[in-house]
Amino acid sequence: MLGKCWLNFFNKLETKMKDASRAKTRWNSLLSFVSMLVCTSILALVAGCGGGGGGNDSTANATVPSGSTWVGTKDVNGTVGKYTPLVITGSDAIRVYGNGKNIDGSDAGSLYLRQGSFSGGVGGASAVIAPYQLSDMPGGIGFIRTSAVVKGATKYYAIVHVGNNYENNTSGYQPAWATSDDGVNWSYHGRIKIDGGLLLVFSSGAALIVQEEKPAVLDTVNPANNRYLVWDDGYGPKLVLIYSADGIDWHFYRDTNHAVVDVWPNDPAIATDNPVFSTASRTPFGYHIIAADTYPSKHHRHLWSCNGLSFRVLEQNAPTYLNHDNNAKGTNLVFDPSTGLLHAITLVHEQSTGSAHWTLQAQAFPC
Repeated sequence: MLGKCWLNFFNKLETKMKDASRAKTRWNSLLSFVSMLVCTSILALVAGCGGGGGGNDSTANATVPSGSTWVGTKDVNGTVGKYTPLVITGSDAIRVYGNGKNIDGSDAGSLYLRQGSFSGGVGGASAVIAPYQLSDMPGGIGFIRTSAVVKGATKYYAIVHVGNNYENNTSGYQPAWATSDDGVNWSYHGRIKIDGGLLLVFSSGAALIVQEEKPAVLDTVNPANNRYLVWDDGYGPKLVLIYSADGIDWHFYRDTNHAVVDVWPNDPAIATDNPVFSTASRTPFGYHIIAADTYPSKHHRHLWSCNGLSFRVLEQNAPTYLNHDNNAKGTNLVFDPSTGLLHAITLVHEQSTGSAHWTLQAQAFPC
């Protein structure tokens, strides 16, 4: 374990020295970085290099290694609306969901679908879950806000945050479960109960990961070893993990004292954050989350975890944040196993033309 800690230390030091040699302020930058890493290494040795099964990772902030950065690609045209989870259905074939058809959100409240491609953009929107289908909402009508959609091997899954209205909302927004065989015709299963309770919250997260290879038996010892994982805000801690084996029975990730675990990294650089609009994706190497720092946001935080429970800051200022009027919102992540690329699209509101698009080569980052 100690060897691994020091190996990571010298690898980071070597990278920083190369970068610093090209900078005008290379000497001051190097001294600052060495000082930070020495302190971090001492803490890591005391803490066992961040080992263990859960909780927060308080290691120093990192950046995506040189040569493995996000690559900006052609904008995805036609993805106007609000909150736009992305699904890849084939080679250059995509589906983009959202809760509105228009840029001003005047028709928001349903779950809409647009279909097309990265290269050619997407077409018109059609409603796939309408407010009248939210049968468990008080008063018989509802409103869909943020959502997350995942395509499995033979099925689609969605978390939709529903409330009784947008303005004059009295119910908060609670995660609800929906499934589909084709991504077009959906079955709404209602608001989810967590640890047996239907909690009144005002959550805005939309981070869903589906692990179909996991057993259909609830694992409370290792919550990440379940089929369905959702990271959400609005439950007290900054970001929580809720998990399920069947999509019906959901539970909070809790510590040994039965307290709900805050999975947001305990990193001084983001200590004042109140994250919103989170999105998540899993690669063969681990778990990515990108979330806005607060509302209205100034940054996107890119988090990384090897086990889905303990996260660290990979990028304090992810490039998926755009300094436009969309800066109150987040981005959307999806991994394409056929290319090994992690995709991110961020809606460009003020341009009303579509979404900015980036890719990142999947790889293993330090835990």
